[in-house]
Amino acid sequence: MHLPQKLRGRNWIMALILAGITGLPHVCASAQGSGITREQAERIAREWIGDSWVEHAAAPRSAPQWSPLARALAAWSFDISASDGWRHCVEVDAATGLVLSWGKHPARGHDSATEPPPALTLEQSRHVAETFAANKHPSFATGQWSPALGSPRKGNLSFQWAWDEVLDPVTGARGPSELFVEVSDQVPEVITFWRPPQTPIAVSTRPSVGRAQMLAIAHRFAILDPATHPINHLTLRVQMDDYGSQRLVWECLQVLSVDVETG
Repeated sequence: MHLPQKLRGRNWIMALILAGITGLPHVCASAQGSGITREQAERIAREWIGDSWVEHAAAPRSAPQWSPLARALAAWSFDISASDGWRHCVEVDAATGLVLSWGKHPARGHDSATEPPPALTLEQSRHVAETFAANKHPSFATGQWSPALGSPRKGNLSFQWAWDEVLDPVTGARGPSELFVEVSDQVPEVITFWRPPQTPIAVSTRPSVGRAQMLAIAHRFAILDPATHPINHLTLRVQMDDYGSQRLVWECLQVLSVDVETG
């Protein structure tokens, strides 16, 4: 799954394949034989979080279920209790030492029925998310990124932000998965971070079927009547399956509603 379900408020029609050329599966690294030991990964996780002590560190395993296999590599997974009262989940790439994902939550949960109104504005949250993304994922500050469909969205005591990397400035082709940052709506701090795939793009980002032709095809297969619900969102994307195979597709969507509350 390329985007967290909580951020995927989409009414999908289809993803029509443009290029019949499929990239060779990406060979995933294993924890065995890598230069990142458990002790090194633990130190990386501690440095990412700051003041903390490790309560539990799992054996190397594949990355979370929400990420493609080709993105994952093998990862050290840590469940960490910090002196600030938060519990942190950190995944460290066993081959490179890169933090793939991180999230934190209070040791004691909150009652959603008494959830306070946001103390941060949407603009304040955006600034926090973009600053964090640029700091933790350097290409965000130097590359071309575009907001993902459904971003931002209101989460539980948070605002959720996601961006697609624009791989080709001419065609606008986007990468296979999003950079995701979740910001607390009570204080200006990030509580979740998911890094996009580090897999090289192995297929062309120039379509052989143009936007107008694809829109005509999409009209014939639309789930809802296009006269009433137009196909109002076409995205060119490098799609990657769970085995790392890639192909260029058009995503043709009838988007009924996109806003912060409903996604």
